Amino acid sequence: MSDWPPKIAVTIGKFKPLHQGHELMVSMAAAEMDEVIVIVSDTVASDQLTSKLTESYMPLNYRYKAVCRAFGKYPNVKVVKHVDLYGEPKQYDNHGTAVDDEFWDYWTNVFKILAPDAIYFVSSDRYGQEAANRLHIGWFPVDPDRELINISATRIRANPIDNWHYINEEFRSDFGKRILVIGPESTGKTTLTKDLGIALGSPVVPEYGRFLSEAKNNDLNIQDFHRIVVRHASMEETAMRVSKTGLTISDTDRFTTYLFSKIYLGIHMANPRPRSGRSVNPDKYDLVVLLPPVIPWIDDGTRVISDYSERVEFYDQLLEAYREHPNLVILTETDRQKRVDIVCGHVASMLQDDKIFTNVYERLTKQDISLNVTV
Repeated sequence: MSDWPPKIAVTIGKFKPLHQGHELMVSMAAAEMDEVIVIVSDTVASDQLTSKLTESYMPLNYRYKAVCRAFGKYPNVKVVKHVDLYGEPKQYDNHGTAVDDEFWDYWTNVFKILAPDAIYFVSSDRYGQEAANRLHIGWFPVDPDRELINISATRIRANPIDNWHYINEEFRSDFGKRILVIGPESTGKTTLTKDLGIALGSPVVPEYGRFLSEAKNNDLNIQDFHRIVVRHASMEETAMRVSKTGLTISDTDRFTTYLFSKIYLGIHMANPRPRSGRSVNPDKYDLVVLLPPVIPWIDDGTRVISDYSERVEFYDQLLEAYREHPNLVILTETDRQKRVDIVCGHVASMLQDDKIFTNVYERLTKQDISLNVTV
């Protein structure tokens, strides 16, 4: 027969982002409690602001749903959403714990409404003891001095890439860096993306349209182009979730797919231009590498733009779309090794990390013997 009353615990956080410390806290509570109530809370003002450090926008509802997915494997964990109407406390003690009576009056009332039967307050911070005292319930501490998992959401927001392995997969899309390689046909995009994937130790998102073209013998319809956009975007999200570095490299984008729809069908699919009138969303990719048609065109069985002037026109449309992107690299270099070196240099500059630019080609040749030149 189960114990009575049931062991119910409550915890709270903004989860910007959810990280391994949070996961440890909830998993340990879930193992010992009958029910764990996780409150995802933030103020309206904070919810409407974009973080200047990460340039990521994580509305409260978005975080609530992501936390629900992350803890969905625990049947006894219940996630609830709360809009904080009080805000930050007016006074803290030397340990960073709020000592504002009005603040605690507000929150004790919130906890009594959202978790009226809780008999434990779960936390991985020292403030949890004060919260438990105010609520007249027990404190369930989990690594409160961060000796096991030394991380905080503040540190992650300040430097997401260096702290990448701490970020829960549901939140990685907001903090990673996306590298895009685009250009007309036969400009070396696929080769460059594969080389960058090896050099940077990061997943490569291949051109889904190429796979579908091969499967359908280049007989594509308008629905196929919409599938290409949706499935390529899905692969980009998967790549970011599984990335070990916080970086992903994409071979092509939805605007390129839009341009190809006219070439294949004679009509354009829906234009991926936002209402602002700009051709692309500049925040989608952090670094855009544009390859002009400076190497010979080779027919691989799926290519359809053999005319050089048409490839130049294709390039010009891509350039116009990304002209105002803050990190646009027009790569006129044709040497394979130098291309990789140049792009990795831009990545290192973007991340302010010189290690990325160290022994790049050596790492490539160790994994791809075709790059070694013998005399």
